[in-house]
Amino acid sequence: MTGLPERVRDRRPLVHAMTNYVTMDWVARGLLAAGARPVMARDGAEAPQVVAVADALVLNLGNWSPALQQAMLEAGEVASRHGIPVVLDPVGAGGTAIRTRAALELLERVKVTAVRGNAGEIMALAGDQGLVRGVDAAQEALGLRVERAARAVARRSGCVVAVTGPADLVTDGRRTLAVRAGHPLMAQIPGSGCLATALVAAALAAQGDGAPSVAVVAEALLWAGWAGEEAARKASGPGSFAVAYLDQLGQAGPLPAGRIAPPLSDLLSLYVLVSGATPLSVVEAVLQAGCRMIQFREKHLPLPVQVEAAARVREACWRHGALLLINDRVDLAQAVGADGVHLGQDDLPVAVARRILGPGAIVGATCETAGEARIAQAAGADYIGTGPVYATPSKADAGKPYGPDVVRRVSEAIRLPVVGIGGIGIGGAAPVIRAGGVGVAVISSVVGAPDPGAAARAILDEVERAKEGVLA
Repeated sequence: MTGLPERVRDRRPLVHAMTNYVTMDWVARGLLAAGARPVMARDGAEAPQVVAVADALVLNLGNWSPALQQAMLEAGEVASRHGIPVVLDPVGAGGTAIRTRAALELLERVKVTAVRGNAGEIMALAGDQGLVRGVDAAQEALGLRVERAARAVARRSGCVVAVTGPADLVTDGRRTLAVRAGHPLMAQIPGSGCLATALVAAALAAQGDGAPSVAVVAEALLWAGWAGEEAARKASGPGSFAVAYLDQLGQAGPLPAGRIAPPLSDLLSLYVLVSGATPLSVVEAVLQAGCRMIQFREKHLPLPVQVEAAARVREACWRHGALLLINDRVDLAQAVGADGVHLGQDDLPVAVARRILGPGAIVGATCETAGEARIAQAAGADYIGTGPVYATPSKADAGKPYGPDVVRRVSEAIRLPVVGIGGIGIGGAAPVIRAGGVGVAVISSVVGAPDPGAAARAILDEVERAKEGVLA
């Protein structure tokens, strides 16, 4: 299959962009640079006729009015009848009640294929109050809340939802992808989000007869963000950046690999801890069962033996697309090329580990209280493990179990993903998820099971069912 830029140029889709006056010229220029063809009829008498011959429709609530709302409803209904992808940009939803109601009405009456908005807008569509300042939202302050809101909107409306910001998130309610691309200069161009919405529409149109998917929308956002990165290399400021951005959209070849992946909250669904004594066949079995996060935890073997054992686990994780974290030892993580570390309260401080390993590493921390979790979050942790939830034989110094409520207390205090740890087996995972956790960390219930792969699959299925129940 060819890359997205080539597909758009080959297909040259006609994108009917009912976008706002402030960004209309920019969106038209961007679509042309990308290889698509823009048309921008906003009149209620004309718009339904134009969309009937278009390949995709964009409904953008910027410069909203009652007349435009009616025109969008009529155009959207025509697009739905013709099987044309419709992309909604709920500009300002959450900022005013009128815009929120307008976006919800479009979602209810039009068969929307995808929604592209910022964090506050998507939160508003989910029924949360949202956090909207003009057209911006503090996504980094929302964390897991916005991810859950996006999944809820996607499941309720039967569409793909994309949340754009410092990191983009794309979901259909079941499958979720994170997109790492973009540059701060993009925020200084009026209409960068509007153009991203239009590129999503062009991508869906260029996909052909296949069902719209999370991957196509994610690829469109990667294209938009990567063009910004490349343009920033050539620009001296916002003015030259805008020109370079259009040039880059017109010149884009293959998009960079490795920028689209499941979010950390999904990778943490089942988090298996292994040691240097764990047979490699057990590691392979749990990875084949769907586990995507392994922690190497070894307290007794000589360091050279630990390096050899951890390197074998690292190779297995590479083969299965899983991540490997090292318990406690930053030096061991560096030695074997692990993806990060997990630290206890008596280990190297989170901030020091972050400084040594850099911003791309994953740093987790064990915290038993909300206060400890807030400190770890401020220091740069990516996720929190909390417990013990239940009594555990795997950690001799584990204290009295707190029950699933410890997950609730910690998850409500921070914005990071929270994993329950301690004594969790089949039947014990669902309460952790219902309490606000994104996953469970396990040792003996999987590694010590007669069939580790089957045990891992059973717990992962329980976690996934519980997550669906939380969103229902």
